Amino acid sequence: MKKRIRDAIQEVLPENSNIQVLDSGCPEGFNGNDPYNIVNKLGTNGIQIEQCPKARNGFHDVIAQAVVKVIDPLINV
Repeated sequence: MKKRIRDAIQEVLPENSNIQVLDSGCPEGFNGNDPYNIVNKLGTNGIQIEQCPKARNGFHDVIAQAVVKVIDPLINV
């Protein structure tokens, strides 16, 4: 799932955006392992997406839609 989301986000970002999309190897403090992290409190195997200011300010909509594209087909309502 992480790799599919990573690939979907990478596809929507312009090549010249200079934004790295990682699915592992995050710096300590941003790796999502903290038990107080809200994602870890809500369930198991959650996915947290950290965004730098450039991604958050300039590409938040396309990043969100890329995540929806991956997750939406998996939701059974």
